[in-house]
Amino acid sequence: MCGIRGIAFDIDQTLWDFHSARRAALDGVLTALLSRTTVDGPEDRHIDDLQARYDRLEAARPASALSAIRRESLHQAAAVAAPGDKTLGDELGDLYFSIRHQPGNAFDDARPALEELSALGLKLAVVSNGNTSLEALQLSDLFATVVLAPDVGTAKPEPQIYSIVEHQLSLAPAALVCVGDDLENDVCAPQRKGWRGIWNRRDPNQTADGCTPDATVALLTELPAIIEQWL
Repeated sequence: MCGIRGIAFDIDQTLWDFHSARRAALDGVLTALLSRTTVDGPEDRHIDDLQARYDRLEAARPASALSAIRRESLHQAAAVAAPGDKTLGDELGDLYFSIRHQPGNAFDDARPALEELSALGLKLAVVSNGNTSLEALQLSDLFATVVLAPDVGTAKPEPQIYSIVEHQLSLAPAALVCVGDDLENDVCAPQRKGWRGIWNRRDPNQTADGCTPDATVALLTELPAIIEQWL
């Protein structure tokens, strides 16, 4: 079997705590929404309601840009809560992204692991369905290529996005590993392409269902020892 020469990482919940940033943005949006609400009703009274509205749209439109889906979900929430308010939807969208895209902090284990893997001579890449900036996480200097679904027109778990990584790194599938928190997108789908998949299981309550990871790690600093065995 070909030795490992490249590793592609997911970003959100793998390199940084995206959920906390999203929660802060939704908190801000909900406060603004409730201050302008003119209709009594049960809809969109909690950040879980706002996220559920987004999730329904995302499931119905898997090929759409996530930022566009988020804006549309907030426009819908505004239309339900304050019919006739022509500016609220845009204001909620702008507010969400102003909070969501503030500079964030990578997980403490991210940079040490990436630096050690780079020192082993491995090519590092990002493959993500989101739009988080590596510059904002202060990690951009460590990656040879960045493949974001909004930029390339295809998204995980579609095989094309992994093929783009292969092309940009000039590596065969058997020489690549994908690392991430999503079992389907970051383990099962890459494995179907001939990659190896490592599950970043930060939440001990998560269970594997659908495929078997080649390895499972709680912290990214566990990766170098595993990869060295595969080199």
